[in-house]
Amino acid sequence: MFESGVTLGRRGSPLGRAIAGWRRRLAGCVAFAVLTLGWAQDSPLLLGPGATKEEVIKAYGWPTGESRLGAKEILSYPQGRVIMEDNRVENIEFTMKPPWPAPRPRPAWAVPAVAAAPAADTWRSDFDAALAEATVRHAPVLGWFVAADGPPSGRRFEEEVARHPDFLRIFAPELVLLRLDLAPATATSGERGQLDRLRTRYGLKVFPQLVLLSPAGDRLAGLVLADVQEDEAYRSRVIAAVSELRDQALRAPPLPAVAAPEPETKGVAISAKTVALMASLFRARVVVIGGLFVGLLAVGFLSWFVWRRWVPSRPPVGEMTTRISDAASGLPSQLELATWPRARVVAVMAAFVEAEGYRAEVQPPGGERDIVLRRTESERPHVAILCAGGDDGEIAAKQVREFLGTLTAEGVETGWYVAPGGFAADARDFADQHRLQLIDGPGLVAQLRELPPLVLPKVLAKALG
Repeated sequence: MFESGVTLGRRGSPLGRAIAGWRRRLAGCVAFAVLTLGWAQDSPLLLGPGATKEEVIKAYGWPTGESRLGAKEILSYPQGRVIMEDNRVENIEFTMKPPWPAPRPRPAWAVPAVAAAPAADTWRSDFDAALAEATVRHAPVLGWFVAADGPPSGRRFEEEVARHPDFLRIFAPELVLLRLDLAPATATSGERGQLDRLRTRYGLKVFPQLVLLSPAGDRLAGLVLADVQEDEAYRSRVIAAVSELRDQALRAPPLPAVAAPEPETKGVAISAKTVALMASLFRARVVVIGGLFVGLLAVGFLSWFVWRRWVPSRPPVGEMTTRISDAASGLPSQLELATWPRARVVAVMAAFVEAEGYRAEVQPPGGERDIVLRRTESERPHVAILCAGGDDGEIAAKQVREFLGTLTAEGVETGWYVAPGGFAADARDFADQHRLQLIDGPGLVAQLRELPPLVLPKVLAKALG
């Protein structure tokens, strides 16, 4: 009789699954009630489990970062994160500290129907007309300021980037493009005076230079094109740099504090009934929140009591046990990962994602991406993976920014950067603000450990030969 009760209470049994589901639902209801009490007056729509990704984007705007592994997907926001599975909300973890930032607009590359590339004459040449258009469109202005005797970097930008379809497809829908020559040979004295004032206003001393302006004409950010490394990936580097300027402009500023109007000193009085009512409402709110907290503690204690009654205690699995299990299954240690070349890391990732159900295409070695993942029903790349060898050491933010430029230029939804040597702190901060997922050595071992016991040896044998 006792053995039967123990069997029914295990995690895989019907009773165990029912208890776990009941606890999750109750915790979700309590969290939703607390959020509703805290934000009922000044918060946007609160979505619950089961909402689609499109509904999340409509309610909270475009996320500041995305990461995906299998059916799981995490959307990052300044106020927290949204955890999804199979394109449905599983859990929402948002902070209770108001105010929330304004929703970020959907970027041009994420619009479902991508129109044809704009014509090459998208660049305006009239400064006042560009600001007027920016005011109507509520869009920033990307000013391309040149001089007649500019350096060779300006000519390469004009020939390879400025009118290239990839550049115009990404930035023309979101920005007003302005090209202005500040040293024309045919300018009149009045025009030269206006151009000199623009030089002084925006501190333009080096040409050519890209400057992001607000619709009111205020300088937001700038990029000297001579600072961009000129190599085979020049266009991707410029696109990545301009994307950073654009993100700075589109990033929602904190909501301005609205000063409450000062009450008039004559003829204004608050009655004693009003004060008593306000005090009663405040006490009621405290009582409700306190009751919910006490109820949550009671539910936790009851769940623990039921679990202890039905499930026998088991000794904790220590670090030594985990190491023995990893060694028995063939998983590499951190010391072994540090000696892996880039080709072996690529082989392991290709075998892993194929075991997860993706269609993986390994690219030629030495490129800006190593593996391209596609869904079976789509020919468009879904995920691009870039790998580094264990001897490459820690990856810096510059390499992560260059990888983002490649993703942006090719219209890939998201990317994974795999580096057994780990990532610098500024690289992780940059990845959190964008749609990138970083996988270091411990992360790679953890992903392999999640594979079924019968699949893991096949993946390691296929990758490691």
